[in-house]
Amino acid sequence: MRSRGWISPHGEPALRPYCCMKSILRRIRGAFGNAVVWGVAWFTGALAVYGGLSLFGVVGYGFGMVIEAAVNLGIIGAIAGVGFSGFIRWRYRAMSLTEIRPRAFALAGGLASGVLVPAFVVTGRFLTGAPALELGALAVSGLVAAVLGGGTAGASLLAAQSSAAELPAAIQARVPELAPAKDEKDEAGRGAA
Repeated sequence: MRSRGWISPHGEPALRPYCCMKSILRRIRGAFGNAVVWGVAWFTGALAVYGGLSLFGVVGYGFGMVIEAAVNLGIIGAIAGVGFSGFIRWRYRAMSLTEIRPRAFALAGGLASGVLVPAFVVTGRFLTGAPALELGALAVSGLVAAVLGGGTAGASLLAAQSSAAELPAAIQARVPELAPAKDEKDEAGRGAA
């Protein structure tokens, strides 16, 4: 019976644990990065909304309560970001960055957040022995999470796609060996005229 060898991403023979550990660490790093982005985005959004509402007197929050609410929503956003990174791994596994449609990605982010956040709230309240939330409050938290999750997912994908599109030109500008020679530019310009 012939044994099957493992091949690294570089095409070299490799041991399976090394490949798996590298892949696992890459996934953990991606989930952590996604959690940071989502946490900061949700914190910023909550700070703007709660700060504006309290500034115009719609809600009676003081500065400390605004910061506390923004921090709490930022933590929930970070947890939603980790959950969404698992969803990305499952749903968009074989797609490149340019193949992902921003509207569908934003919708997926909204749906995943709208389901994961209320489930997290219900589980957390159950495990701590806190009383259950009313269905209306749970629906509102799901709706807010869906809006924030969809916005964060769509904006982060558009930022990633635009930076990926500009990357080759930026690399060519920084590395003189990759940029076309001045004579080649002149000849290309004359040929088009």
